[in-house]
Amino acid sequence: MYDKPNRRYAVAAALVAVALTAIAVAWPTQEKGAVVGVRTGEYQDGVPVYRLPTVTVSVKRSEALAKIAREEAIASNAGRQ
Repeated sequence: MYDKPNRRYAVAAALVAVALTAIAVAWPTQEKGAVVGVRTGEYQDGVPVYRLPTVTVSVKRSEALAKIAREEAIASNAGRQ
């Protein structure tokens, strides 16, 4: 039969195989037809340039003002130290 160290390796290998299978099944796949970026045909520093879709961001004015106030308070406290 198996001695204990070999059994431990077999159990560890089985757990790794199960974990990798679970990750592979749960891994998000890209939908067909989803547009991520369109190559422009241009290069910047030897790297291709892509045109990305627009992103719309919306926020409540009160939340934006509160964030600005927090950032200003942090900046003024950092200047005092």
